[in-house]
Amino acid sequence: MKNLMKSMIVGLLVLIAMGASAQYKLSNDLSAMYIDGTSSLHDWTETVEQMGGTLNLSLDGNAIEKITSVNASIPVNSIKSGKGGMDDNTYEALKHKLHPNITYKLKSYAMKGDVVFFTGMLTIAGETREVKFQSKYTMEGNQLKFSGKHTFNMTDFKIDPPTAMMGTIKTGDQVTVRFEMVFTLSLIHISEPTRLLSI
Repeated sequence: MKNLMKSMIVGLLVLIAMGASAQYKLSNDLSAMYIDGTSSLHDWTETVEQMGGTLNLSLDGNAIEKITSVNASIPVNSIKSGKGGMDDNTYEALKHKLHPNITYKLKSYAMKGDVVFFTGMLTIAGETREVKFQSKYTMEGNQLKFSGKHTFNMTDFKIDPPTAMMGTIKTGDQVTVRFEMVFTLSLIHISEPTRLLSI
């Protein structure tokens, strides 16, 4: 059975290499994302525990030939610091009741070797801004991994940096998002518009 599954996967990857397009799904279990920031008391890190998304592209062997679309979503309440009070302040600052998800949608991209330069629309707390960042990618079997980081100011999205202890502890405006996002092969589109293979 293992040999049969390996043969099927190899065969599907060969089809991609021949020019077929493919859809990959973001694997929450294999991916990791962290948000680093500062405060008047100490530096801090939050962990994103849940994320989802899709990536549509075509490959030339193990190299990306063309990216058609990228969509990703993060539930605000999946951002955890390990401290309940800090989490509550984060959710309030991100207006999670009105805007429960942070979303990203690809607008355009450029490539240089194994580095992709992404331009896309990021929506946080109901505010959408164009963001640019770069990510290195690797491919192993039926998985694509993108790793990188992006720094921005919370006030760019009209977010008031959280405070604590009656305002005596203040969070810095700038945050850095570090990520390793792993996408796993989901669908292959060979030739006909309605012909899809799923694994």
